[in-house]
Amino acid sequence: MTLTSMKTIFGATLLAISPLAIAQTAPSTTPAAQTEKLNIVVTDVQGTVRVRQHPDQPWAPATVNMTVGEDAEFRTGPHSSVTAVIEPDQQFTLDRLGTVSVLEAIKEGKTVKTDLALKYGRVRLDVEAA
Repeated sequence: MTLTSMKTIFGATLLAISPLAIAQTAPSTTPAAQTEKLNIVVTDVQGTVRVRQHPDQPWAPATVNMTVGEDAEFRTGPHSSVTAVIEPDQQFTLDRLGTVSVLEAIKEGKTVKTDLALKYGRVRLDVEAA
């Protein structure tokens, strides 16, 4: 095999491979999933329960059907509890003398992500399949 024929074969091989390399490095045209913040709705209040919309806001009494969002905090007194629903299918109950923060409550496409931070106390989380 001569040097000229090797250059021809090598050049033809590069031309055949280069379109594949370009196709693999092209950006994806798949749309990004929409992120939607979820609401938290208080469904039951027993005893002394306080809530605040954000950690830098003052505490206020929690009431049934009250709606809060991400960054909300719940605090219960002695002999108290609060139950809240994170739409569409999650429910949590904070028992007496507890504090819980909702760090994240979002929906990305078909995936629901929630993150609760229990500072102290006892919480029960129920998740139903959609």
